[in-house]
Amino acid sequence: IDAMCIPTSCRDQELAECFINFMLSREAAVANAEYIYYASPNRLVYDDPEYIDDMGEDTMAILYPDIDFNAMYGAYAYRSLDADMLDYVNTLWETLKIN
Repeated sequence: IDAMCIPTSCRDQELAECFINFMLSREAAVANAEYIYYASPNRLVYDDPEYIDDMGEDTMAILYPDIDFNAMYGAYAYRSLDADMLDYVNTLWETLKIN
């Protein structure tokens, strides 16, 4: 799963929010999707005519299948971590000093 979040220990929340907003902009999001070759949940990407042309019809059908996401959510959605696992993951992040 690709996600961006701001840890509570972040020293510059405004800068972190600016970065996330930039990465979600059309130009940056399309460039990122083309670079990593993963499907993007960002509508600005999968509705972009240039992106669609660049990827091609077959690739678009694979990356963005015509399915009902609401119906599939229950089967594929990530669940919240239990308290022990959440503590462990938080410890790993703090060790990496990502802030």
